[in-house]
Amino acid sequence: MGKSDVVAALGQTKLLGPVRIKAAFAANGRLKSMLTALQAAASADPAAPDLHKEYIAARMDAGWMLQMVATGTAGTKGFQSADLPRLGALLANDLAIMARPLEGIADPDDTRLSSRADHWGHWLKRMETGALDRAELAALTGGKRGGDDTFHILVTDLHKALNHMAAGLADEVIDGAHVWALDPADRPRITAFMQGLNRTRAAKFDHPGLDKAATRDGVRLLIQNDIGTNDAHVLVVQFEGLGMMLTYFDLHTARFTFFQALLTGIGATWSGFFDRTGSQQRLER
Repeated sequence: MGKSDVVAALGQTKLLGPVRIKAAFAANGRLKSMLTALQAAASADPAAPDLHKEYIAARMDAGWMLQMVATGTAGTKGFQSADLPRLGALLANDLAIMARPLEGIADPDDTRLSSRADHWGHWLKRMETGALDRAELAALTGGKRGGDDTFHILVTDLHKALNHMAAGLADEVIDGAHVWALDPADRPRITAFMQGLNRTRAAKFDHPGLDKAATRDGVRLLIQNDIGTNDAHVLVVQFEGLGMMLTYFDLHTARFTFFQALLTGIGATWSGFFDRTGSQQRLER
């Protein structure tokens, strides 16, 4: 029995919050990595990006997923792969992990998220056939709002809800960032991050966003900045040892290009650019 199961058996469900949210944030990284891999495989684009670094950063353990580009069959009608059933199973499992912190919460918005998660959990069984048509691929990976709900939009909305929950569970606030379970050495990095963010805060005017959360996941320090509220616009910084990696999600190519140019000017290198129904970028310094 794992730690979270023991706590649940004791009836102390409130103590599960940090454990479940930390697991949910990790599941979020894996889900976005899987969706990016599926987009690349289904694009039939010979110039599809090498996603090995993104795969490693998400702590994935499914090497076959990176081979879908070579082993799957993509065309104008859709995508077929013998690996789709187990990809669907992984997506369903990590979706359940992301939605689990919402269990037992009466807030109507969170209840709707749980219902959407249940719907998509059942929907993913379609992947057991080993084939997805173009409409089904769009339902999975589409990130633009204004139409039908998509799996990708649900993941984004769950991520935002988790950021708000993390703020409520925080041990303390460091310069505006809600934090918990930190090591003493993490504080200077969070302070430096917040100094930079707060220096440019006025540029957002009255636009909502900039919810910050930070925690430690084993050897990694994670800082998340929820930049907006209406689309997939979020930034995650991972520190491990002396290394730093930044993952940036944005539906607007022009905005990303501007952001990319700013950081490239100070020596940043980028990998994993993929722009189909959204953009997922990784910055490596």
